[in-house]
Amino acid sequence: MTRFARLGGYGAVWLLAILTIAPIGLVLLRSVLTPSGVTLEHYRAAFTEPANIQAGINTVIVSVATVIFATLVAIPLAWLVSRTDIPGARRFRVLLLVPYVVPPYIGAIAWINLANPTVGWLNRAAGAAVFDIYSMTGVIWVTGLFFYTYVYVACLAALERVDPSLEDAARVSGAGPLMVLRTITLPLIRPAILAGAFLVFAASAAAFGVPALIASPARPLGARSATMAKAATKKNASATPRTRRRPMRTARFGAIAWAAMASPLSSAPPTSRARRPRRSASRPA
Repeated sequence: MTRFARLGGYGAVWLLAILTIAPIGLVLLRSVLTPSGVTLEHYRAAFTEPANIQAGINTVIVSVATVIFATLVAIPLAWLVSRTDIPGARRFRVLLLVPYVVPPYIGAIAWINLANPTVGWLNRAAGAAVFDIYSMTGVIWVTGLFFYTYVYVACLAALERVDPSLEDAARVSGAGPLMVLRTITLPLIRPAILAGAFLVFAASAAAFGVPALIASPARPLGARSATMAKAATKKNASATPRTRRRPMRTARFGAIAWAAMASPLSSAPPTSRARRPRRSASRPA
């Protein structure tokens, strides 16, 4: 039985190597092989492209800011659930884990509906464009609200393993709640905080849905719609009445042409309606 278990373990290792290491190795091999030989020109072009450099800088900024925001949210929540007697602590323990099972892009869509600078519910309730989700701050906000659960779970497990008598002894000695938190609780759960922060950094750097929905510069109905509408209004206001009507007519004809192109019957030639000859009224002699 032990021999078969050992063979099964070796087979699982080889299967894992074939399914994971082989594709990555093939990609790396093809990235340096060319018809003329081995070269690193592709890597040089990728790492010297200004757009790639800027994307990498933005990724690091968003990831670090998300780690800070998620840590500041998760540590107080874990401490409240595990060290206080707030009503419904067990329910909050479970409810605070809901963002862990919800995809972040769902939250991005929800916050777009809430904080869109033109039609967001919050801005419509405030009567002005107070919130703008289409920014780097919006990406950090949405990502942090969903990835704080990594730090929360790690800190919650660490606080449950810490002996509460250490904190009680410090309180009896005259230390305040903040001093106990700073000198005893946080140093004891520091490894858990660092582990959760590393997971948040990795998840934030690998996330694509939230930046694609919020920070994409090619969004058709984003924050630029209000600016484009204002520019079009000023242009039409400064033009003559005849030239003001011309863009409307052109846009209308363009929409009709686009609808005709998108129609499944657009391949058929248009039928021309034969015009009936006009009858000439003959006067009686």
